[in-house]
Amino acid sequence: CFPECIKKGLKGMEDGKKRFLFILLNFLQSVGWGHDEIDKLVHEWNSRNHEPLRETYVVGQLRYRRYIKSKVLPPNCSNSDYYKGLGLYCEAVNHDKCKNPVNAAIWNNKRRRISEQGNKKREDD
Repeated sequence: CFPECIKKGLKGMEDGKKRFLFILLNFLQSVGWGHDEIDKLVHEWNSRNHEPLRETYVVGQLRYRRYIKSKVLPPNCSNSDYYKGLGLYCEAVNHDKCKNPVNAAIWNNKRRRISEQGNKKREDD
């Protein structure tokens, strides 16, 4: 249920890796991922980058996120320094309804569940 901007970034980045890591960590924490799941995905993502971030930087960011008690949303989709500037802007998302990648993920998840319920009803009939 990840929005297009997160999916694009997870394929690997040539430039803007630190900004995307900031987006990714806030996004994953905001949608309820656990620390171990986040650690695994971040390391997989970093290995896909054209030139990976230094391990000490990644570990430092992950460690810092573990000790932050409050959830921080990633920047809104309208923030061109983070999305358009990195080539991550979601063209398919209705940005009037989903102003943030977290909102887009929640909306995608609801649509998926409704679709699954509709398929299950058809199977039961």
